Formats: sequence, structure tokens, C-alpha cells
Amino acid sequence: VERLEDEPAVFLLRRGFAVEHEECLLELSDLSALPPVPDAPGVAVVSFPRQQAIAEFIRLYDQSFAGRPWSQPYATAEAAATLADAGDLLFATVDGEPVGVVWHERLPDGRGRVEPIGIAAAHQGQGHGRRLLLAALHSLRRQRAAPVEIGLWRTNGVAMHLYKSLGFTEAANWYYLARDLRPES
Repeated sequence: VERLEDEPAVFLLRRGFAVEHEECLLELSDLSALPPVPDAPGVAVVSFPRQQAIAEFIRLYDQSFAGRPWSQPYATAEAAATLADAGDLLFATVDGEPVGVVWHERLPDGRGRVEPIGIAAAHQGQGHGRRLLLAALHSLRRQRAAPVEIGLWRTNGVAMHLYKSLGFTEAANWYYLARDLRPES
């Protein structure tokens, strides 16, 4: 539901449902004043040929999100069917080794979408997420995509801080309500 005050939410909450999680949609409308992609020694943002890009995406997604509540692993066939262009996947590399990935695309209606962004656990906190997000935003600006949207779970504070630091604002949110239907013992 979009609001906990809406009739369906009130109905479910009165019947023992609870908020399982909240997701947010953030938007960035103005891409004209993006900061440059930060440089770092031995670090590059690259793309790969399609098959390599899909394999690296799957590997990095798993390394980035394993054990996180928002992890929704991709099967190779699903990623291959969804990926329109191998260039939509950008990778952060450290000394040639892929350590992070961002999937970005220009949608048919002209909007841009960025999601997911993942950094392998051993490389988090080193600026690779900011670097990848900015590279994706610059790419979407060249493609004249606007606005750009990105989704995340409300409890993903690190990602929320990064996105808002670059000017993203909340455009929508959804509450997922759940109830355990197993009999009480």
C-alpha cells in the first residue's frame, strides 16, 4: 500500500497484519549539475561484452547483497532476458578486478532507471558506489533521460544517504504488509 491510512491498509492492520518493510522510489529530475566521476588510482569504470557482463553482474550481485533482506538474486536467464544492452551494466574495477556493478537504462518513456548498485562486501565504504552511480547518471544525461529513478528499502541507510547526497528526492513509497498464517502453538 502507498499509505498506512488508506482503507486497505487499515483493514489489514486491524486484522493482525504488520509492516514487513517499506520501499521508496527516489527521483532526480535535473542532471545538469552532476559532479564529475571521482578518480582513484587503479580504479576504473568499465563495461564488458554481454556474456561476461551478465556473469560478472550475477557474481557481484550475490557478493554485494547476500544475507540482506532486500536481496532478490537474479538467475542468469533472467538477467539475460532483461538486459537490453551490455553497456547498461557498468563495473567498478580495482586493478582490473570487478568489485562493483550498477545497472542503468533509459526507459521507452524517456525516464532513466538505476537499480541495482552493488559493491562486493570487501570493497564497500571506499567510494565505489558513488563512482558507479555518477557514471550511470552521466550516461543517462548523455542519453537525455529524465527524470532518473532509483528504488530502495527504507532501512538501507547507506544507499539512502548516497542517493540524497546527489540530489535524489523521495517521489513515492510503498508499505508491504504481512501476517504469519501458521497456526499458533
